Amino acid sequence: MRRRLWYVACESGLHQGSSRRWLVSHLGIFARGDGERARTRGFLLSRQRASERLALRSVPRLAPDADAAQCINTMDRVNTFFWSRLNPTGELVRSVDVLLRELVPDDKLDAAFQSLSIAASPGTALAEPKPEHAAVIPTTSGDVDACEPDFEGKDESSDEESTTEKTVPGELERKWAKIRAVFHDWDEEQGDREKKMDDMAELLLRYRVLEKVLMPKVLGQLTFETRKYVGNVFRAMTVHNLRGFIELIGERPDIMRWLVEGYRNNETALICGSMLRDCFEYQTLTMIFLKDLEPEFEFLFKVTMENSNFDISADALINISRLLTVHKKATVQILDTSFDRVFGLLNGLLTSENYATRRQALQLLSELLLDPVNFTVMQRYVASRNNLKQVMLLLREPSDALRMDAFHVFKIFVANPNKSNEVEQLLVRNCEKLLAFVSDFGKAEVSRDFLQERSLLVFALERMAEKERALEKTQEQATRPASLSNAERMSISGPVPEVCAKQK
Repeated sequence: MRRRLWYVACESGLHQGSSRRWLVSHLGIFARGDGERARTRGFLLSRQRASERLALRSVPRLAPDADAAQCINTMDRVNTFFWSRLNPTGELVRSVDVLLRELVPDDKLDAAFQSLSIAASPGTALAEPKPEHAAVIPTTSGDVDACEPDFEGKDESSDEESTTEKTVPGELERKWAKIRAVFHDWDEEQGDREKKMDDMAELLLRYRVLEKVLMPKVLGQLTFETRKYVGNVFRAMTVHNLRGFIELIGERPDIMRWLVEGYRNNETALICGSMLRDCFEYQTLTMIFLKDLEPEFEFLFKVTMENSNFDISADALINISRLLTVHKKATVQILDTSFDRVFGLLNGLLTSENYATRRQALQLLSELLLDPVNFTVMQRYVASRNNLKQVMLLLREPSDALRMDAFHVFKIFVANPNKSNEVEQLLVRNCEKLLAFVSDFGKAEVSRDFLQERSLLVFALERMAEKERALEKTQEQATRPASLSNAERMSISGPVPEVCAKQK
């Protein structure tokens, strides 16, 4: 049986170097291979990775009188170990999958995947040999694996790892650090790096490891560093669209729904918001989010309004801005069809108690209305009397910066040549006050654009005031003759009876 182990190693190409030395020293094999005299016990692995040393220690030594069952068990464990050395990428991803199932029970993971398609996306499934028998292990080739064993001399932290207490989150952090290194290793040539990234992405999608780790229940139990590594891997896969990752998210919108759910936990909110922004860089995912995930879209506004953490509320508002402004030609249809819902939510942000939220909401609103692509939407917004009243109230704020942002929205109402009747009546009614306000507004500003805009508003308000005065004068002239004739009629009809009485 011992000689059989040696033959298996020879057939698999694992009988040379440190692998051969380990077989000889740990199993006590006496054999020859390829003309080399196999050495007996006494070889110890030196300057190997800590993970390899720990794996070797877990394999029990064979006693001199070991039976066949013990030899077979040891052979299977040795086979698994050497397979992981030949294919460390697959072993790394599989180990992460096992740790995730230890972190969250299988029934919860399966329940979360009920709405998702179990089959992998077309073109991503690759056949992978399983280390059930040593004879089927392929020999090493010239292809570079994504997670090659480290060079000798890179085990400075091996003693620390062997002495520290291992936990599932801690193990996941170490393994995700290795996965991240595949996507951020800039020391290699571009061709090798791209191949490693593609192989790692294929394994992450095949075992659905990336989807599992994005679940709110799982992501919330990871360490801070692990969440950062997951975010880095997610960004790399979206930027390069590895293995059709963008199409996969489009087919499984629950992934974006999970990222929105991450805002419920302050520890995962920012990293989930960052991954959402990576998704919104693509027009297809943006349109899917706006059309199919309406509750999640409204939840972003709720987070902006109600979350007491400024960083989280600002992050949610940034995602709202990305949704509505990055792909303007595509989102204009959503703004038109869902006008009342979208701008009702935006107007709600203008009433927020948070100063920064109101400023950012005003800036977003002015950007949407001033873009020529949204001309139809702008006409609908500035035709509302309630919208004008809300903006005019913001002009009374004590903050100069907030009033300046409100001014950029207010100028659209005044400069619009096709004002609705209700908007024009409100402007005319407050024309004198608005004219005095605009004339003195922004005295310290030196921008030419601002000065031109202010002059235009003053001119428009003066014309409105002139029209109002002319209209009042016309109305007075129209009513004056009727009032004089009545007075004269009253004055003439009074003394006549007296004169007649004296004559009598």
